[in-house]
Amino acid sequence: MIFQGFFIRRPNIPIGWRWAHWLGFHSYSFRNALYNEFDGRIVLKDLSVYPPVTENFSGEAVIANFDFQDEDLTTNCIIMVAMIVGYRLIAAIWQQFFHTGLK
Repeated sequence: MIFQGFFIRRPNIPIGWRWAHWLGFHSYSFRNALYNEFDGRIVLKDLSVYPPVTENFSGEAVIANFDFQDEDLTTNCIIMVAMIVGYRLIAAIWQQFFHTGLK
């Protein structure tokens, strides 16, 4: 979860750990959630909330801050489904060969 882009932005991840960003399921779901929430939205000034919003800003500014301007939600969903199927397949193979004792 550290390498999904929320705590450490993608360009700031050390070179040796960048593979973890693409391997993590959370990277794709976080991008979809952020894009879905802020695309086309204007956040209005509101001092009564915590933390207070001191000025109006666009959702595109939030998306740009995370460097997610060119996200494709469909591709991210396809990648997440492929990860689910792939991880389940790996687990099934592991269980077949190592848990049941069949070789």
